[in-house]
Formats: sequence, C-alpha cells, structure tokens
Amino acid sequence: MKLPSVSSSAILHCLIRAVIVWLLYAVAAGAGHFFEVSPANAQISSPDNILPGTIVYDMVQDTSGNLWFGTESGLTRYDGHSFKRYTTADGLPGNSILQLGADASGRVWALDFTGSVSYVHRGVVHTPTTSALLRDAVVPNFVPTSIYTQADTVWVSWELNKVMRITPARADVMQLNKGSKDVSVRHMASDGRGNLLLATLDSLYTVPTPQLQMETSTQRSFSSGRPFSYKGVPFAPAGQQWRSMLTDERLNPQGLNIPAAWQGDDAISMRFPYPQIRGQMFSASETTDGYIAVGTTEGMFFIPPDPDAPLTEVLDGMFVNRVLTDKEGNIWASTLGSGVFKFPAGFWKIRGFNAADAGLPALRSVRIMGDGTVFYGTASEFFGRYGSEGLATDRLPQKFASRYGFQLLIIDEWGGDIVLASSSTLFIGNRHEDGTVDFENGQYLHLGGPKQLVIVSDTLMYVGASMGILKAERGASGEVKLEPLYTGRVTSLASHPEKGLIAGGAQGLWRLEEGELLPYQPALEKSQITDLKLLNQDSLLIATNGFGLWKLSLSENRLIRLFEEDERLLSIREFKIDEYGNWWLASSSGLFHYDPAAEVLSLRDTGNIRRLDVRSGSLAYLTSASAVMSDAASFPLPEIALQFNPPRLLADDILIPLIPASQPGAAAQDGKLLSYETASLPYRTRLLQLETSVPHFRTEGNIQYHFRLLPADQAWQATAVPDFSFRILRPGSYELSIRAEATGAQPSPELHIPFVIEAPFWQKSWFLGITMMGLIGLVMLGINIQLMRIERRERIKLEQYKKTVELEQQALTAMMNPHFIFNVLNAIRQYISTQQEGKADTYLQLFARLIRLQLEATFRKKITLKEEISLLEMYAELEMARLPQTVQFRISVDAELQDELDEIEIPPMLIQPFLENALLHGIKPGAKPGLVTLVFSLAGDSCLKVTLQDNGVGMASVSAQPAKDSKHTSLALTLIRQRLELMRPEIKPDEVLSISSTAGEGTSVSFEIPI
Repeated sequence: MKLPSVSSSAILHCLIRAVIVWLLYAVAAGAGHFFEVSPANAQISSPDNILPGTIVYDMVQDTSGNLWFGTESGLTRYDGHSFKRYTTADGLPGNSILQLGADASGRVWALDFTGSVSYVHRGVVHTPTTSALLRDAVVPNFVPTSIYTQADTVWVSWELNKVMRITPARADVMQLNKGSKDVSVRHMASDGRGNLLLATLDSLYTVPTPQLQMETSTQRSFSSGRPFSYKGVPFAPAGQQWRSMLTDERLNPQGLNIPAAWQGDDAISMRFPYPQIRGQMFSASETTDGYIAVGTTEGMFFIPPDPDAPLTEVLDGMFVNRVLTDKEGNIWASTLGSGVFKFPAGFWKIRGFNAADAGLPALRSVRIMGDGTVFYGTASEFFGRYGSEGLATDRLPQKFASRYGFQLLIIDEWGGDIVLASSSTLFIGNRHEDGTVDFENGQYLHLGGPKQLVIVSDTLMYVGASMGILKAERGASGEVKLEPLYTGRVTSLASHPEKGLIAGGAQGLWRLEEGELLPYQPALEKSQITDLKLLNQDSLLIATNGFGLWKLSLSENRLIRLFEEDERLLSIREFKIDEYGNWWLASSSGLFHYDPAAEVLSLRDTGNIRRLDVRSGSLAYLTSASAVMSDAASFPLPEIALQFNPPRLLADDILIPLIPASQPGAAAQDGKLLSYETASLPYRTRLLQLETSVPHFRTEGNIQYHFRLLPADQAWQATAVPDFSFRILRPGSYELSIRAEATGAQPSPELHIPFVIEAPFWQKSWFLGITMMGLIGLVMLGINIQLMRIERRERIKLEQYKKTVELEQQALTAMMNPHFIFNVLNAIRQYISTQQEGKADTYLQLFARLIRLQLEATFRKKITLKEEISLLEMYAELEMARLPQTVQFRISVDAELQDELDEIEIPPMLIQPFLENALLHGIKPGAKPGLVTLVFSLAGDSCLKVTLQDNGVGMASVSAQPAKDSKHTSLALTLIRQRLELMRPEIKPDEVLSISSTAGEGTSVSFEIPI
C-alpha cells in the first residue's frame, strides 16, 4: 500500500522558526530588566506629614475622632496618621485660625484674625462668600474671642458686645449690652438648663435662650481676673484666686453649688487650693481617671483627685494655651511656639512635688535607698524624705554648715550606713526605724567640696572632691579613716579593678599612679568631665559639659564619641546605668533613656534635669524647680515619638497588599523593628513606590528619613521626604529598610519591607524545563523524521521488492513447468492413440480445470485453503497418472480447521513446488510404493503450519541425479523462501522454511503461513 506524502522538512523548519520567535519575544520583553537597570533614587514629593508651624492657637476633636488644630499657617486636620492642611488656597478667609469648634453634624467651625466665620464639612471649606448660611455671619474689623457649639447650634463672640447664633436655618448677629455697659464676651457655655453662660472680663451672665435677651439675664461678678474655660464651663483666675462654677470639691474646697451661689451671692470668690500652679491659666481638661490638666503660661499641671497628693508638672516654661482630652483618654496640649504634645493616658500619675512649695528650695542631690525611700538634698539646712507616707522634711545638724552655708551634695549608702556629704562634712551613720537619720551616733569627717563617691566594698570607698582624692576605709571596730591619695581638684571618679582609679576634672581625664595624677592618653583636654561610669572591664563612659558623651576603650586607649549628631546631649550633668543595662542621662535639654541592645535613644522629660538616680526599677530626678518619681520601666514619653503610618506599596500604580509579619511583636511599633511579610511583584514592574509618613507636631519640617535597599545599597541614604521610588529593579529578593529621626524626638522603629521581583518566565525553572524539553523534542523530532524518511524509503523498496516477487511468482505460476505441460499433453495423446478416449477425456478435463484455476489464482493475492487443496489434488492426480509406479497422495487437515477451510486465506502456489519436487524427484521409479503426505495444522493463534513429507530417496540422492527442470524448481523454491521471509519478518530468514531429509527414507518440508 502506498503511504501519503508528508513534507517532514517543512514541519521541522516551521517548529524551529516558532521556537526562535518565542525566544526572541521573551528576550525583547525583558530587555529592560537586563540592560536598563538604574540605581535606586528617592522620589521627591511634599506630603503633609508635619504640623505647619509651632504656634497653635486652638484645637478640637470632631465627631469622627479627628483632631483639628488652628495655627498661624492655616487649619490642620490630624486623622491619627497624617495631616490635612486647609489654607486660603482652599477657600479659608484667613490663615491665622484663633478659635475652633465642632458641632454634632461633623462640621468644624473656625474663626480667624479677620473676624470671619467659616466651617469645613466633608473636606469642603464653606465661607460667607460660598455659603448662604454664613452670608450674614460677617463682623468685620472685630477680633473673635470665643466659639461654642451646642448640638447643631453654634455661638460665636467678638470683642465689644458682638455675639452670633448660627443654626441650620439662619445666622443672627446680636448686640449685647447691659444697660449702658458693653458686654465683651470671653467665653461661652451652657448651664445645662437651656441658658447660655457668657463670661466677660469681670462677670458671668446667664442669658435665657433662644430669645437671648440681655435684659432678662442674671449677672454675677468676679472679684478680679480674666476667665478661662474648662469643658465649656468658665473659670476666672487671679493670682492665687480661682473662681469656679463647678461643684467639684477638688476645685472648690468650700463645696460651692452653682445654683445656690447664684441665688445668694453677687460675687463669687474663693481661695485657690493649688498655689503651686504657676503662670496665667488658659485652659483645662478633665482626664478619664479624674485628674484635671491645666495649661498655663508656665507649663502644664495635672491635679490629682486626692487634694493631698502632689501635682504633676510637665512642659516647664512653655506657654500651654489649650488642653484637650480625646476620645481615647489621651491629653493633648497645644502651645504658642513649641507645637503640640500628646500625653498617653496615665502619664500624669507619676509622683512629684514642687521644691519651693514643699519647703525644699534649691534641690542639689537625689538618691533612692534600698528600702525605696527617696532622699533629697538641698542648699538649705532641710532635706527631704519621700517614702510610703509621702514627703517629709528633716533638718541637718549644725555640723554640716560651712562658710558657704548648708549644701547637701551627696547622699548614698555604704555597708548598711547612710552617707551624707556637704561642702565641708562627710557623715556616716544609721537610720532609725521611722526612716530618720541618727545624727547623734554617726561619725563626722571633714573634707572639702565632695563631688563623687566610688564604693568598692562594704569597707572601702573613694571620695572625689575639690581638695583631691581620699580613701575611706572602715576598720574592724567600725571606725572610718580618711587617707589622702592626691591633692587637687577632681570632679568625677571611677575605680577599675586592674587599672586603679581614674579621675576626671576641668582639664580632662587622669589616672592615679603612686599618688600622682597622670594624663590619660587620650586625655580629653579642655573638657570639663562631669561623670564617669565603668561600663565593663574595657569600656569607660565619660560625660562632659559641652563636649558630649564619650566611650573610652581601656585596652586600645581609643576614644569614641557617642550621639555625636545630637546637640541635646552636649552637656550631661549625670548619668546612671540601671540593672537592665539601660542608660539614663540628665542634661539641660531633658531626661534621656538609651537602650544599648536596641540602640534606641528616647527623650523622657523636656525639663532642665539637674540630678537623677535609678535603682530597683524606680526612677527619681530633679528639674530646676521640682522633683519627679516614677517607675523607670514604664516611665512614659512626654512627646509624640516618631512612628510610621501604615505603608503603601505600589507597583506601576497598582496597590500591593502588605501583610504584617506574623511573628509575635514583629508588627508592633514598640520594638525596634516593624516588619511585613514578603510581597511578590511581577517582573514587568517598571516603577516601585513606597508611600508612608511619620506625623510629628514639633519638628517644623526637619524629619530626616534614612533608607537602604538591600542588597543593592549597603549604605544608608538620607532624604527629607517619606516617599521612595525605585525604577527597573532586577529580578530577585530585596528588603527596604527605613527609619526616621528628628531633633527633639524619639527615633522611629525601623520599617522593613521585604519584596521579591519575580523572575521573567524565561528564567523560571518551568520555562527552562519546557525549553529543554522542547529542544530535546526538536532533536527527537528531527531524528524521528529522518528515521521516517529512511523507513519510508525502505518500505518503498520493500513494497517494490514484494511487488517484484509477486510478479515473478505470478509469471512463474502462469508459466508453469513446460515439462509438466508436455508430459500431460503426451499422456493425453497416448490415451487417444490407444483408443482410451474416456481416460483421455477425463485427463483433459482435469488438466483444463487445473489450468483455469491456476490462471485465476495468478491474479489473486490470496485464495482460500479449500481452493488451494483442490489445486494440489488436481495437480497430484495429473502427475501420478503418468508415473510408472504407484504413488499415494494424502492430505490431512486438523479437525479444528475443518470448519474454516472457506475462511482461511493463503497466498497461492506456495505448496505446489514442494509437492512437485516430492512426486517427481523424491519418489524413485521402481522402488517401493511412494507416499506423499500433506498436513495442515494450527501453529499458535495466527499461523497455518504446512508439513509435506514423502518416503522417497531423500535429497542427497536426488541432488546426485541431474534433472531437466531443476532450474525451474530451484527458482520456485527461492521465490517461495523470499515470500515466506516477507510474510514472517519477525523470524530469522533461515528459520522461515524447515527442510529435513534422510537418505533412503524421504524428505520433510515444513513452514508457517500467517492467516
């Protein structure tokens, strides 16, 4: 059968072209990622992350919890993450916002210096020129004094008797006067009974609403002072006087009741119970736990619920003009010139007292004792003890006095004794059970100007003083003796177990050797050293006045400047190291805490810190006017620490979700790190942007962001904006780290954003695998196509060969053996000449049938087994009729083939040549009767086994005799063998035909035909 023509070379070429186009497209698509990579660069933008200006006139919280600040540079909204600023560019009449109010509908009202009223609602500014409601709400050339909101009604007052009432329907401006007297309103509130309270410079008016008729108002006069408001209720301070309309006994010790006072008294006056509050009071707010925060021109004060408890004082010297308690219980304080401060809930519970009010002026020293009692030394004969019973004062004996008066400079404990050192006396003694000092039985030693004690053991300590260095040693009897080691001024002292004493003074750092102070190398010359602390066996911390904090490596004699860029730590008066290894530093710029493990420096108090002590988790320190005590571990920050808002990652302007890391504490901002899970970005990302912000209230734009992109950038880079963009990064894993720093602020935790730029598909394993498989497939395809070509050529040759063999077989079959035809015709002639017409006729008919069937078979590839048997029988009968001897021809068919004779088909003329050879050559004339047996049987399931056997002389005898038709027989056998080989290609050529012969016994031929 002829196969259809296939252009295998065209198929192969098309496949190769497709693969090449595929690879070229992949390379072109990612060319930028291979050849257009640019270094990371910070994108410049200007987000509102900083409160505009440090002068804040007013603040308010709206119904949504947003904080609004009225500043000299516009109105600013703070949503807890970032700032939104409104200015004249957004429609405000003016940028200096003096007064703010928030109504129940979510509107935020603003009054500016020009006297204009406006409000912001849903991000839109409404003014008299844009809002019909405010069209009549214009009072030009008058300074606004207050704003008050009650539900959806807004009250606005101006100086010189102007009050406006704005309702959702209209705005009315009313002239206020009481007879001939103008009513210049400073504050407004409601008395809870439908009346409006108006506080002027000297009086309080109760005006019925909604008529607002001053003629029906009730007037109560203040004795003196200007009023201020607390929770909408007016106050009027005047020096030591505080007039209050509250029934709160904490503010009103006499229990004055508002209605009763109004009915019976025209003047309301009472003694203010907290004279330690300094400055003119401007605002107050109540905390969620009952404290009252009061803002004055000198700072902010927290009044505790217990009248006998001391006040907490913060923001010393700052002008605190507004105080607000937000919905979460935090206290916000706005200042004129210092920005805004946030105090976390509970901050005000720290203990403390004002030194002058407590009778302890000019505090000089502080020390926490082993039992938790805090001792305070002063520049007077009195010193303080603060224990479980509160503050108590004791008097120093006259022995402590010198020509400079009383100066209790050092307080410490040594071997169970208390040590007190004045400018001329060192006292070592015991304490009574009630905590007081037993001055009667102690030991007094004289020295000059003690500066620092270094306690080595219960029996040994060193004293650094203006007169030099002394060794104090306790004997077996308990008596202490002083031994001078060096004479000269020493301001600080430290003891090293191997290197001995190290001293600091006005001229630098020294070491004591054999009674002499030798300059330490390096010596820190011209540096006034204020404190020395041994950090470990190799490191010495050195505090200076004006030159910052240093660390000295004793083994390398190398100095390292710490916090070099922080100007707040140039002058350090004293520092301590607590039991956790944290550092506490007292400076003129505040109290600082440093965690060496996390490398985080934080500001804990903004005051002028003179002395401090920390022990067993307790903290005590001195400011210029007060003493503060707290739990050191939980001491809160009196400022807003720099914290990152949730970042937004965009890949080609598509927002990529960032999921906080799941490990405990990783997503919290109270640690050093703020980590997120790895984000996956597509390889086609051309522009990667990270947006975040660090809102702060007092930095005036000086926040610095430090960032690096690992592994591309090993060094930190700095920028002034918190938006970052990176263009065309190579595929791989990255981590963007960011931290924020600002002068006067606690540094932010580090923000870590890991992400992966996915590799292009041609670099991924699946693509490489497919490509390799494709290349292997192409090679295999090429090989297969080549093999198919070879196979096709071989098949064509085989078909041609088979055709040739078939044609030859057909020709041979059609030709038959000439001798056989001659012999048959000669036999017929003999029958006719001998007048055996019947035999001649039968013989002739048999011969004619044989010739006809054989000619039909010549043009057929296969005939049935039954037809083949008939041909063989006729051929054998014709041959045997002319043989001289008797020959029997037997055909045997297996029983299992009897029913399939008409179905089994075999090629014609395969058996006839073997039968001819057996009859003509195998049976020897004149010998025993000949017998030729032909057996058909099944061989397996698909082959017909043919066995032809004779009892003739055998092939050896036959081969020795020449035969006339041997050439024809040989050709026939050769063609049959070739046909059998073609029919049975799975069998070796020499096994397709089996011939066995024994001389004198006959020959056996067998072969198998596929059916």
